[in-house]
Amino acid sequence: MQHSYAIPKDKASFERAVQEIREAFFQNLSSGEHGLMENLPFPESQIYRRINAACPVLWVAPHGYFGDALHTDYVGMVAAEMMAGSCLVNNKKFRCPLPEPGYGEIANLNDPDDSGPHAHTFIKKLFSAISIIRLKTNQSPYLVFLLNLPKASGPKIEISVATSDENHDKDDSTWISRLRQSIASDDFDISFIEKRLPQYERTLFSHLFQKQTDIGPVRLIQICLNCNEILSTETILSVSIYLSRALSYASQQEVISKNIAPLEQTSDLIEQEPDMRLVEQAGIKLTEIISRHYENAMIEAGNYLIQIFFDNDIERARKKKPVKEKSLYQLILYLQQQHNHAPSKSWLYNAVNLSVDQSDFKTFHTYGKLLLSHKVLLLQIDSKELKKNLIQEIAEKKLTISELKDRIYQMKKDPHLVPLPEEDHTSKRKKMISENKFPRLLKKSEKTGVILSKKLLQAVDQPDQLFKTDIRQHFNQQTLADISSGKRRQLLRKLQKKHTEIRSGIKQLKMTIQEHENYLHQYQNLMVEMENTLKK
Repeated sequence: MQHSYAIPKDKASFERAVQEIREAFFQNLSSGEHGLMENLPFPESQIYRRINAACPVLWVAPHGYFGDALHTDYVGMVAAEMMAGSCLVNNKKFRCPLPEPGYGEIANLNDPDDSGPHAHTFIKKLFSAISIIRLKTNQSPYLVFLLNLPKASGPKIEISVATSDENHDKDDSTWISRLRQSIASDDFDISFIEKRLPQYERTLFSHLFQKQTDIGPVRLIQICLNCNEILSTETILSVSIYLSRALSYASQQEVISKNIAPLEQTSDLIEQEPDMRLVEQAGIKLTEIISRHYENAMIEAGNYLIQIFFDNDIERARKKKPVKEKSLYQLILYLQQQHNHAPSKSWLYNAVNLSVDQSDFKTFHTYGKLLLSHKVLLLQIDSKELKKNLIQEIAEKKLTISELKDRIYQMKKDPHLVPLPEEDHTSKRKKMISENKFPRLLKKSEKTGVILSKKLLQAVDQPDQLFKTDIRQHFNQQTLADISSGKRRQLLRKLQKKHTEIRSGIKQLKMTIQEHENYLHQYQNLMVEMENTLKK
């Protein structure tokens, strides 16, 4: 059964038509595929972008509105989900300039010369996605532009790729051969067109080809699903599966591992000239590590630097004697020219030193409980034994960053100064004074503060209890000020600790999700290989 949708005349008609598409699409899913409707938001009347750094393929659907390239937005989202890839779709938010009146804002997002701001916004999102994918996957992104031309001669699927003469015969073009092999199908009439140096047209496909010198190399694919007989609500899923498998096979790298090969020279062999290829690879890798925004980034970066530039020798790192000294110097210069998350020179040296400390104190569990800011401050101390005493003192006395700075300053001023005992003379004097004082009666506000502080201290580690209405109503400066300053500091430390725990848990969950998406992509590749063996 084929569906024909006219351009809705008002918002109510638009929502009814959208609901009809959703229901028709859902009816054509098997019970095992119903999860697609839960995993994908299908946010009609929006521009939707989803980035998955485990896969280098970005599906782009600039249309999707009624009367335009209908259903290409769904294909882009479903195909990206199938192969754990990325997508950028105009999900029925804007419609192309057509003479037919009706509901919807007009903008041609497939035309970079469109005079309105919407096309420029869409292209900015596209360029940003290209940069993220290139940085994360360390390879040229595959950009798949989806169109549907119902008035073209068909039904058939027309797949076009764009290459330049200078790149056509290089190894980078082997993906074209793989794509040509993977598109063979008994279900669809396929036309494969390879374009060299395409003339500029008012399309993103052509625009991106012309912009390669500005945005870096990309692999361009344009898929025209000619005629609605190919793309209807009944065929969205089958077309998406076919296209995602074809692109999954084509995007497989012949060399899967992105790790840099181990250094071959011995630790006594110092390089004569900087290795610029290594410099660029290290720069990309370090920027990737920093961009993750988690506390272990500095340690991970330090381990990486020691492995690559110090021949994985902790003692060389401790003595600050890199095997690849010239390359490390060039790396610092390279990173100073970058922007965004590129680390500074001092950050790199701190990362190496922190990695050394991590190795020294790997069996000293107290060190692992310190905050990263404490660990960085301790890098100023050269003596391993003195540093160990300080670590113990930080844990026992719960020294703040400010207090630790003062403590290190005292020790630098007097190198023979040993860590302070548990109670100094000042604390003893305060204790004597407090013992000779008679207890005073508490004010009403102080009683309230004592009761509230007890409640908060009991509930601070249990969010479901802490944020109940009876406690949450006291979360204002006037009421919290009734709590003694000492208890407020204690509460603040506990809140900060719990906040850090939750944030770390969220980061771990995100890493697990990314890992599983990567598995999904690998399963997809293996399925393609298995299917290819069955075709023979």
